[in-house]
Amino acid sequence: MIRLGDGNSAVLNEVLSGEMILHPVEEIEMFRKGQEVSCEIDVLRRNSHSMMHTAQHIFSALAEDLWGCETVGNQIGAEQSRVDLLFDDKEVFNPEDLIETVNSVLSSNIPVNVHEWEREKILMHDQMRHTKFMHRIPTSITHLRVVEVEGVDLCPCAGTHVSNTSQIPRVRFLGKKNKGKGRLRVSYDFE
Repeated sequence: MIRLGDGNSAVLNEVLSGEMILHPVEEIEMFRKGQEVSCEIDVLRRNSHSMMHTAQHIFSALAEDLWGCETVGNQIGAEQSRVDLLFDDKEVFNPEDLIETVNSVLSSNIPVNVHEWEREKILMHDQMRHTKFMHRIPTSITHLRVVEVEGVDLCPCAGTHVSNTSQIPRVRFLGKKNKGKGRLRVSYDFE
C-alpha cells in the first residue's frame, strides 16, 4: 500500500522488472514526480507468500530427491502455488508420495537459514541446487543470498522465507497438468 501526503492511497500488487523497477497502480494521475510517499507492507499477504515460497523449496528438493526431476518454473501465490517439474519419465510421479514427504518435513521443526555467500562458494558447493541461472547475474555481484532448509534444500534465492518449517501448515495436492514432453505442473495449497 502506498500512502500519499494528501490522504490518498494506492495498492501495489506486483512489481515488474526491467531497466527500471515498475510498480503498476490503477490511477497514475494520483502521483506527481518528486512526491513523497510512504509504503506499508500487507503483513498477512507477505507471511503467506513466505510460507508458500519455503514450501516450494521443499517441494522442489524432495521431487528431485524422489525422482531426479528438475524444477523448471514455479508461481507462488498467497493462497495456492505451483511447481513445474521436468522428468526423464513423468510416469514415476506419485502425488501421494510427494505430499506425504513434504508434510513430514513441514512437521519436523527444521530451521530455515539465510546466508550470504560468495559466488565461488555457491558454485563449488556439492549440495547446492538451482545454479543454472548464475550466468545471468552480473559478475560484479560477488555475494548472493543462499536459503538453507537444513538437510533438505540449499540454493541461491532472494525471496521471503519462514525461519522454521513448523511455521508452515500442511500442504494439500490440488492437481497436475501435462505441460509437454517430460513436464508436469503440480499445484498445491495449505490444508
